[in-house]
Amino acid sequence: MIDNPFVSDEERQTDASKLRDKNCSNFNYNDVAVKLLNDKLLLTALELHFELLENGREVPKLRDFFSNPGNFEQSPRTEQIFPIVRSSSQATLDSLDLTRFSEDGERGVADRVAVLEFELRKAHETINGLRNNLTVATECETPTHDQGDPSKDNWCEPIKPHEQRALNFLVNEYLLTHGYKLTSITFSDENDNQDFEDWDDVGLNIPKLPALLQLFRDVLRLGPGAYKSACLCDIACQTDQEEEDHPQCTSSEEGSIINSLSKQASSVIELKNDVLELERLRDGATSEPAEPDEIEILKSRIAELEKQNVDLENELKKVTQIEPVNSHFANSEHSTSPEKFEVIENSRQEEMKKPEFSQEKSVGDPPSLKTEVDTGGSESKDDGSSLTDNDWTRINDSELGSTVGNLQFEPEISELLSESTDNISNRHQSAAFQREVISKCFINVSKLHDAPPILQELLTEGISSDRLVHIVTVSVLRIIPILPSTKREEIIPLLISAIHLHPEPSEREVLLQCIFNLKKRPNEDERKTILAGIVCLARCSNSAVVEGELLPFCWEQLTHRYTERRLLVAEACSALAPYLSPTMRNSLLLSMLTQMLQEDKEELVRASVVRSLALVVSVLRDMDKYLQCEQLAFLALKDLSQDVIDGATTILLPVLAKWALDTSILQSHLMTNLLKLLEQQIQTKDLDSGTVINKLLPSEVCCLSILYAIQTLLPYLVIFVASAPKVIEAIRPNLPLAESRAGFAELCHGLTNPATFYECENQSLGVIMSAFDYCVSEFNWPELDWILAVMVPKLLDMLENVKISQSDIVNGFISFFRSFTAGLGKNVALNKTKPIFKERIQKLEAALVNVTTDWPSMTVIPVYILAVLIPHKSEADEIKNILSKFLISLPLVNAPLDVLFFTVAQMSQTASAQDLLMSTLWEGVMHPRQAVRAASAKYFMCALPHVSQPLIVTRLVPALVTLSSDPETTVKMTAIPTLGALLNVSTKKEIQDKVYFQLKSLLGEPELKENHAMLLQLITTLGQVAPHSEQWFREEVIVPHLADFTAYTLQLASTTKRNDLTLALVEAFNTVVYCSLSKITVGSVLLPSLRNLDALCKDSYPVHHDNVLLMIKEAETRSDSSGKAAERSPSISLSSASTHVGQGVEEMKQKVSKIFNSPIGKTSNLSNLQNIFRKK
Repeated sequence: MIDNPFVSDEERQTDASKLRDKNCSNFNYNDVAVKLLNDKLLLTALELHFELLENGREVPKLRDFFSNPGNFEQSPRTEQIFPIVRSSSQATLDSLDLTRFSEDGERGVADRVAVLEFELRKAHETINGLRNNLTVATECETPTHDQGDPSKDNWCEPIKPHEQRALNFLVNEYLLTHGYKLTSITFSDENDNQDFEDWDDVGLNIPKLPALLQLFRDVLRLGPGAYKSACLCDIACQTDQEEEDHPQCTSSEEGSIINSLSKQASSVIELKNDVLELERLRDGATSEPAEPDEIEILKSRIAELEKQNVDLENELKKVTQIEPVNSHFANSEHSTSPEKFEVIENSRQEEMKKPEFSQEKSVGDPPSLKTEVDTGGSESKDDGSSLTDNDWTRINDSELGSTVGNLQFEPEISELLSESTDNISNRHQSAAFQREVISKCFINVSKLHDAPPILQELLTEGISSDRLVHIVTVSVLRIIPILPSTKREEIIPLLISAIHLHPEPSEREVLLQCIFNLKKRPNEDERKTILAGIVCLARCSNSAVVEGELLPFCWEQLTHRYTERRLLVAEACSALAPYLSPTMRNSLLLSMLTQMLQEDKEELVRASVVRSLALVVSVLRDMDKYLQCEQLAFLALKDLSQDVIDGATTILLPVLAKWALDTSILQSHLMTNLLKLLEQQIQTKDLDSGTVINKLLPSEVCCLSILYAIQTLLPYLVIFVASAPKVIEAIRPNLPLAESRAGFAELCHGLTNPATFYECENQSLGVIMSAFDYCVSEFNWPELDWILAVMVPKLLDMLENVKISQSDIVNGFISFFRSFTAGLGKNVALNKTKPIFKERIQKLEAALVNVTTDWPSMTVIPVYILAVLIPHKSEADEIKNILSKFLISLPLVNAPLDVLFFTVAQMSQTASAQDLLMSTLWEGVMHPRQAVRAASAKYFMCALPHVSQPLIVTRLVPALVTLSSDPETTVKMTAIPTLGALLNVSTKKEIQDKVYFQLKSLLGEPELKENHAMLLQLITTLGQVAPHSEQWFREEVIVPHLADFTAYTLQLASTTKRNDLTLALVEAFNTVVYCSLSKITVGSVLLPSLRNLDALCKDSYPVHHDNVLLMIKEAETRSDSSGKAAERSPSISLSSASTHVGQGVEEMKQKVSKIFNSPIGKTSNLSNLQNIFRKK
């Protein structure tokens, strides 16, 4: 019987041959490969190789051929005269002979470079392709399952290489992220064949998986049955029907699948018939009377059938759950990727069972299946257990010359066909004709496999406002990875809107993660943009979203590996603080900031935390949290970063002080605890003196930070005392104006400005300070008594533990008490604070008289003079008395003078106190005791850098001339360094001439060489003044005398003196040799003396021998004398130099002595002074 009479015999034979070809599964591709390679059809062979490789049927012949690039990269131009020989190495140029084709010139070199570049590029492509194919092949390998146990879980399958590497990568990432660094190192050592820094090492075409923690959370969120249901999802795979021997698409396997499905469909019908028979027997047993034997037989039959019914229904369920294989082939000629799998969710299956989809009819089912399903259709429609057309896989009939079997009609097309059949009665169209028209004309887009899933959802489910948020969420998550890094912040508004409108917490969490992960390391502007989006979300959303989702996500980012991400969290705490409830601010937010301040290692993050913490403290109302905030502020004060300390001092502590001021605990808590903290740090001994921060030890830095913090809070302390109830009660209309506090204004700015942080409903700030100044002179009150009886004495006790060598801390105390006395006013400073200091001074004097072992601390002297007395002009007499008392008493008892040196140096920096200082020091110059006069010269040395030029001329120079002319050698010796320093500081001609004269007088003393200490001091001073003196003074005074001292040292017998003088001469000549000197002086005086110095260094200081040789080389270079002149006897030159010095000393004394007989103001007498010192 002919099924289709409109098919020719030739077409029937063609179809039969195609069916026979399908059964031929043992076709030998190796012969085809050999044929293609022999015929040089390399592109066809290459395409065949990749097609077979994708299907898992790799041919060794093709694999070996294409694994060697040399087989298909050979140049076909054999007729070339000078063929380019291929390099023996693909990756290097070491074996390429670039000179072989020199006659071809640059052309040969260019050709070789082009070939090598091509080979290198092809090698990289081959490597990447092989790695890609290896990953695909490994991924597509499926071990044989136990056919006897279909319920066996796929977790029992052996792990694949790429799966193992992916899991290793995620485990190592988890260990590093959560602090298991040692375990991570061990894990990396055990997997040394894997690079844990590069995900591509897992596989080139494997996308980056989420973190292990995220995968775990996804499992918990999906629920315990998620993966069980996932195992029942529909699977669609693309297979190649044109390859007859494909393991999944062979004719034998197709037949077995069809036969099994037919048998199962038949069993469905038989089962239903058994059910009907069971119902009939049950009805018969209940309606008709029967004999007892027959009733028993029927009952047993019913029970047996009911049992079979249960078993058959279970079997029926299994049959209806079988998912057939989809053999749709994806026609892509250039595809090198593995077969694509599409997972259809169970929820989509339920939606497809809606009425509008239930009308779809399959036109490609096998006839046997269709007949059997239609036979049992009447029984299966009610219970829904039958296999519908949509459940079956449509088999591609393209090989039979028809594509009709692949079609699935959309609802609109079905409706169109039905309308054409119903409304136009004269145009009856058969179903086959309609299907053929549709196959030729209609573009079916409802089942596009390459379309985005979200677009497929739109095609099947439509567009609505309810689905808009879901569409935006899915689309945004797909768009973000492909956006340029510099433009990702543009999508923040869309993300924020999706988070706000999305009803699912799990999806909101994913979107929140996208916001924080937009930039790997966001800079400041990018962080501000992200924070702006977060603030918008906090404003629009309720507190449950902010506190339950946004803030906990920030908590998870506290330990992020990148500083910028942790910085974003610290700034987010500040941005979100206004939108959190007080309970959440007191608990989670404060805990986050505490953890970051204590544990974060980056100072930028800690500095940002301090600012955020200040904002949180400003809105806290729970007094139970005050002590915790205070401890955090103290922790920031002790930080090693200056930025953190500055933030704590200028922002956090003032905010905390405002809280303490409002609650009246400023003195009892904050100031008291700060004083205790300062006392602890001052008493701390640095065990590791090698740890230095800004040239200070850590404890010194901490002391300075705390001391400056207390000073910064002085405005709060002054307002706290001035706004006491007793002061407010004393306010009257006729009170005098408050005194000016100019020295206190530098502290009153920003958060420490009283006009900013203090508000009084009834009285202004000026009226309150007027009442305070009035009350200070009338009576005391508890707040003021605490300052005078507790605070000041405790600070002075701490000051006694500070050494004068810790000059920065001493300066810190001076600055504090200067601001303290300025803020509380003149009355408090002179009438309340001054007596406390005077009492300490009296104790110090008594201790100096009765000293036994160690000298007492005298740091109270500079603090008292500089902080309490100098700011007030009325205390000039007190300053002079205190200063002169210690200037005289300390040298007499041989006490250390460091405190006075520090006091004089600091006092000289105050312009208003310089005249008073000079007049006080002059008393020491005229003192009859030698020790006092010698100490006075050192005091002048400390004051010299800061004293004005008029005072130098009128006060300091006469004092130094007097001291350098003192009959006592000790006094003269102490004045020499000050004379040299004066020459370095002053540029006035008259001052310099007096210094020159005084130095020449000291150098001309006959007993100079007998006084070893004075000689050493003069040599050192000459070396120091040489660069700052005039050239004539260097050539006529400094160089000749240094040469004379060198010859004298060379003749010394005492080793100690000789060594001391040698070291001093080396340092002096090291300066002189590089000064401007004439060639005659260099050749005749300097060079011979350097050779003598070289002889001294060989014996005394071999370490300086190389340095002296360098000086000799420099002098020889600058000298224009011949070699013979350079080799003249040094003794002749030195003797002539000594003679020259001796002849000029007396003459110089006579000439210069006339200068000092005339007043200094008459410059006419000094017009030719420089000519006096010229050589005749």
